[in-house]
Amino acid sequence: MTKLPFSGQVQIVLVGCWFGVTSLGVPAAQVVRGPYLQIKTPTNIVVRWRTDVPTDSRVQFGTNAGTLDRAAEMSGARTNHELRVDGLSPYTAYFYSVGSSTGVLASGLDYRFVTAPIGSRCVTRTPITLVRVILMCG
Repeated sequence: MTKLPFSGQVQIVLVGCWFGVTSLGVPAAQVVRGPYLQIKTPTNIVVRWRTDVPTDSRVQFGTNAGTLDRAAEMSGARTNHELRVDGLSPYTAYFYSVGSSTGVLASGLDYRFVTAPIGSRCVTRTPITLVRVILMCG
């Protein structure tokens, strides 16, 4: 057996796979579902998404795509994320990103919403409710 000289450097080669790793050696999370928006009112909205590994939750938002200067956060690791974003202005366009306290997982110009105008209300509908309303009113 031939001994190779040790140069003080270690080289690791991985073929055919890629792993995202944070600086702490923990696998980087990825969004596997969403994000999607629910229950929009004039002053708040619910943002939901799912990650492949548990993380805490963070939504950054603002009225300028380049300046997401406000945030909603929830501590505790989870894969199903749901954050209510409060303190919004009625009938206003916002940009947002989703992620964790360690980084952004999804963002861009397509991540935007407009809050409901004043006087509107949240309406939750299911197909059964719609059928009942039609039958009762029809």
